Amino acid sequence: MRRGFTLVELIITLMILVIGVTSTFTMLSGMAQQGTDAGRQTLALELGRLRMEEILSKRFDENTLTDLVNCSDASLPLGLNGTETVDATDDVDDLHNWEGTLTGDPLQGTGLQTRVLVHYVNPSSSGFGTLADVGLRTCYKRITVDVRDQKTSATLVTLRTMATPFK
Repeated sequence: MRRGFTLVELIITLMILVIGVTSTFTMLSGMAQQGTDAGRQTLALELGRLRMEEILSKRFDENTLTDLVNCSDASLPLGLNGTETVDATDDVDDLHNWEGTLTGDPLQGTGLQTRVLVHYVNPSSSGFGTLADVGLRTCYKRITVDVRDQKTSATLVTLRTMATPFK
C-alpha cells in the first residue's frame, strides 16, 4: 500500500485553496472600498454642514440692516448684489445658484464640489417644501447645500426665517 497524495489530489487541493484565498481577498477589498466610500460620504456631509453654518451666520436679507419690516420688501433677485463677490457675502441668498469652491475652502483638494440654492418658500402651502412663485417674496428662505463628486453625494436643506421686529 502506497502512502501519500497523487498528483491529481494535490492539484485539486491547490485549486480549492486558490479559490478560497481569492474569494477572501475579493471580499476584503470590497469591504475596504465600502469603508472608503463611507469615509467620503462623511467628509461630504461635514463639508456641507460647514458651508451651511457659514451661510446661516449671515443676515436674512440685503435689506435687513434697513427698516425691513415687511417680508415683501426683501430683495430680489436672489444672488450676489452689486459689487459683492462669492468670497465676501453678507446675506444668506448671496450664494444662490453658486457652484464651486471658495478661497481657503476646506473642499479644495478633495475633488468635491458644492452647489448652493436659495429660494423663497410659500408658507401658506402644506409644509415648507413648496417654493414661492417667481417674484413672490416671503419671510422664509429654503437653503439647499449639495456636496458631491462622481460617487458621493450629500444634500443638506434648512429653512431660514426673518423675525419681523415689533413696532
